[in-house]
Amino acid sequence: LGVSGMLTLDSTTAMITWATPLDVIPGTPVTIELAMNPKGASTVDRFRIAIDGRGIRIIQPANALLAVGVQPESPGTLPMWTESAGFAANDTKSSYANFPNPFAAGREATTFLYFIPSAGRVTLRVWTARGERVCTLLEDTAVDAGLRQFDTAHHGVGHTAV
Repeated sequence: LGVSGMLTLDSTTAMITWATPLDVIPGTPVTIELAMNPKGASTVDRFRIAIDGRGIRIIQPANALLAVGVQPESPGTLPMWTESAGFAANDTKSSYANFPNPFAAGREATTFLYFIPSAGRVTLRVWTARGERVCTLLEDTAVDAGLRQFDTAHHGVGHTAV
């Protein structure tokens, strides 16, 4: 479990540390979920997250020829920054969004984001600005409660919790 200290109104950085090492097997992706709980009225409506190599410690093999380093996937550099993000409401109607928007359905990828307060069934349809149905991406699909992300791409679709 990684934890940061309480942030104040003028905080610009939070460092998340783990009490025990996070073991990562080479070539195996590891998902790390970051959750924030803003308290009271926040004056911050947008934020970004950065990941850098400082503070990442690797247990090196005994043989110096097998040394392990930390570097992002090509063509990246550290620190790696997310796109600008914001806080969403805790209900489906207010939290629903997609980006980029507008997008060219069938020719361009987009990501849908929405909050489900309790487990349920979801139908996700894409419509034109004139009210014409383009396609149905999810049809009465069971999903768990929480913030959900549905990615579309030229080669397929995926549904994940965030």
